[in-house]
Amino acid sequence: MARIDVLVVVNVAKALRDGRLPGNLWMVDTNKNSMSSGEASDELVTACNVGDLIYWTVVSIDADLDLTIRSFGGRGVPTVIQPHSDGDNSWSGYVNAPTNSNYQQLGQYTMTLTVNGTDMTFDPFINASPR
Repeated sequence: MARIDVLVVVNVAKALRDGRLPGNLWMVDTNKNSMSSGEASDELVTACNVGDLIYWTVVSIDADLDLTIRSFGGRGVPTVIQPHSDGDNSWSGYVNAPTNSNYQQLGQYTMTLTVNGTDMTFDPFINASPR
């Protein structure tokens, strides 16, 4: 079992002006050797194995604007992963099932952030292999 940290960095002011998160956030994870794909975008595909722990943290580049994780949903929740809150800015969950080669259907999840009082959603992916 491994722990994979995912950092979500949000330009809150621009997301509020644009009315959306896609294009206004960047995701990176701690996987080495380019196991994941789509880093530094809102469509990160986190590569993992069944039994791994994924730990998400969100931060705003705008120090005076609020940002929290509200919830997770989508096709991959709760089948592939069932995240739970570890506080306003971090959630975690164990990978329960593989996505195999069909991660775009089985591994898609939505992450809803409360951005300075407004809920906004985006949809990254998990690509989970059997252990």
